[in-house]
Amino acid sequence: MRVAVLALFCMGMVCGNLALADLEEGAYAPDIEAKEWINTNEQISLIELRGMVVVLFFWASWEPAGNALLPAMNDVQAQFTRARGVYIIGLTDADRARVWETIDKQEVRFPVGLQSETYKEYDISEFPRVVIIDPVGKVQWSDWPFGSGGGSNTLTSAISNVIENTPPTKTHPLDAARAHRLLKEARQALAESDIENAIEDAYFAYDASLTGDQLKT
Repeated sequence: MRVAVLALFCMGMVCGNLALADLEEGAYAPDIEAKEWINTNEQISLIELRGMVVVLFFWASWEPAGNALLPAMNDVQAQFTRARGVYIIGLTDADRARVWETIDKQEVRFPVGLQSETYKEYDISEFPRVVIIDPVGKVQWSDWPFGSGGGSNTLTSAISNVIENTPPTKTHPLDAARAHRLLKEARQALAESDIENAIEDAYFAYDASLTGDQLKT
C-alpha cells in the first residue's frame, strides 16, 4: 500500500509540474458549492468563513491519487488545529456511493462536498489540487499539495506562510460554540458564588477563541 501511495505522489508531482496556472493568486476566491455534504449538516459558504484560512482539497473520482491523499490531509488537519483558525474542506465530483467507504475507512473528519463542480470556477484541470484562501478571501496558493517523498511539508509550509502573513481573526465554529458554552457555565458558576470554577470556565473560553475575533473581546 505504501509503495502504491508513493507512486501516486510521484505521478501527481509530474502532473502538477505540467499543469497550467489555476485561478490567479491574489484574486478573490469564488464561493463553493456541492449537492451534498459529509461531516456537516449545512451548505458551506466562503463568505461565512471570512477571517479564517480556508484550505480547499479538490480531487476527482477518476483520479485514484485523491483518495490516497486523504490520510495526509487528515494529518494536515491535525497539525493545524481549529484553534489556529484553519478550516479544511474537501470537494469532489463523486457522489456518496463512490466515496463514502473510503472516507469512513480513512476516518476523514473535515467537511466534504459531493458532486461539486467548483473546480471549474477555480480553473483546475489537474487533480488532486489544493487551494489556500487567506482570511480576506483571496487565493494565496494553488498547487499539487505534497512533496516528492509523500510528505506534507510543501502544504504545511504554504499554510504556515499564509497564517504568518495574514493571521486568522475568526474562531472555528466548533470552538466558538465551545467558548459560548463555557461562558454560560462561567456565568452560572458566578451566580452561585463559585468563583474558582467561574474563572476556570472563563479562562478556557478565552483560550478557545482567536485574537481579533469579537468573541475574544
